[in-house]
Amino acid sequence: MKNRIFLSFLLILSLFAFNLQAQQKSRVAVLPFTAVEAPASEARVVTSLFETALVKTGVYNIIEQNQISDILEAQSFSLSGCTDDACAVEVGKLLASELIIIGELSQVGGRYIANAKIIDVGLGRNVNADSVSAADIAEMTDSGVNLLAYKLAGLTYTEGGGERIADAFGEIFVETEPKGAEVFVNGMRRGTSPLVVQKVPLGTVRITARKDNLTGETTVDLESADLVEVSLELEVSLGRLFIKSSEDAVEVFLDGESLGPLSSGLFKDLPSGEHTVSLKGDGLFWEDTVTLEAETTTTVEAYPRASGILDYELPEGAVCEVSGIGFTKEVTGDGRIELSVGTYRLVVTGENYLPLEEKKEIHKGEATFFIAEPAYTEEYKRELADAEKMERKEAFEKELDSLESGIAKAESFKDIVDAARNLYGNLNQETFPDLTEKSKKLLILAISNRADELEANITAAEKRLESFNTGRWVALGAGAAGFALTGVFYLVGQAELDTYDAARASADIQESHQRLATYAGLQTGGLIAGGLGAAAGLLLPRSDGNMETWRSELSKLSAERASLQGGM
Repeated sequence: MKNRIFLSFLLILSLFAFNLQAQQKSRVAVLPFTAVEAPASEARVVTSLFETALVKTGVYNIIEQNQISDILEAQSFSLSGCTDDACAVEVGKLLASELIIIGELSQVGGRYIANAKIIDVGLGRNVNADSVSAADIAEMTDSGVNLLAYKLAGLTYTEGGGERIADAFGEIFVETEPKGAEVFVNGMRRGTSPLVVQKVPLGTVRITARKDNLTGETTVDLESADLVEVSLELEVSLGRLFIKSSEDAVEVFLDGESLGPLSSGLFKDLPSGEHTVSLKGDGLFWEDTVTLEAETTTTVEAYPRASGILDYELPEGAVCEVSGIGFTKEVTGDGRIELSVGTYRLVVTGENYLPLEEKKEIHKGEATFFIAEPAYTEEYKRELADAEKMERKEAFEKELDSLESGIAKAESFKDIVDAARNLYGNLNQETFPDLTEKSKKLLILAISNRADELEANITAAEKRLESFNTGRWVALGAGAAGFALTGVFYLVGQAELDTYDAARASADIQESHQRLATYAGLQTGGLIAGGLGAAAGLLLPRSDGNMETWRSELSKLSAERASLQGGM
């Protein structure tokens, strides 16, 4: 007994460790039963009693009728005429329920029949259905409705050819390899493995587990309230699909992969599990979700309709629900889907977007384009503006750091001042007072450095001009001296020429000729020296053309710096 208690404790720990969520009760909404050849008032009574009985099963979390009415009224949705699976799925989404139950109360030949089926909102299809009959409305409301609720909850057993509500239950711990398989007990989905299934009626229990194309099944005899352990090794299983169709010139697709032309309609060796089956061709289209059972032939009836293409483009984070003509599908991003000809409602939603709704007409063999541009919510606009502002601030901070580094390393500050001035001007258009103040200080620093640079340039230029003036006078003096010597030696040469002309002796003539040559060379040298000196004196610069530009720039910079400092 102690070992059994300890084992149960371990199993409960496993439940919380591996699959706590799977044990939560599914949210179920019960829609009002439809009256068929029966009084509407009786259908309302049956709906209320059925909902009460379903609550008593303890299997589901039931959304109360008044809550359903309030939610649907807020969504401006009417249940009038909502009797098919597609409409029920739409209602389930509005109610945020996982399962939805629709039913009807009919009167045939004096007997009352109540039918109900459970539709999985996520899968968009029927997952369980059952019915009860009664001789009159009193029997139906007294026991029939109660039995129907317990049937749909999987809490009945067969005895003497009839079904009874179970009053004795046991528990089954189901584990599978691999883990994470959907577990069905007597056809009812009870959660994901590993799983403790509670309130299982005593008797023979059929347990099935499915994951992708893997499956496993077994039966156990539950004879007491003691916990029974079941371990299933899932294996690849294959099934068969038979398609009865009103059209034969179509191609069959399983999860988007072609199986070939419809032909006889029988397709073998297909992986078991849930699949999307499509028929396409000659402008026709049909699609549905089909569950293939292992080693079983699943039959579906398909009625392809004229079809076209919807090409869609959605912004990031947006979801579009495409609905119409018994079809509902959510899409994201960019892509295309094939749809039966008709009008479709496209509703775009997203955390950051205002709802956008449009209607599109699908025409046979044509592509219809839908480019969604939903408006941002005010909150998201503010977030985007804040993010953009932060990006600009970070960019300005990098520019300031680069400018500060440039000022510290620069040899010339002309371009630095221009960059600092532009940055300060840009920041004056922003709302970053701390950065604007920093950029002003950097601009003042850059201007001061440029002013120092200009003053140094002007001082150096003035010293150069002073040197040039001294050199000019020296050169002009040297030129004058050269010209003077030229004149002196010209006169001396004329006197010597007279001596040369008067000489008669050969030796005197030769000596005088040599002196004349010397005087002529000295005249030439003096002339050259005088010309060079005069040219140098005339050509040496009397002013520096940059000085006026520098002085003008320095004056403007001084005024700009004073203006900036005056505003601090």
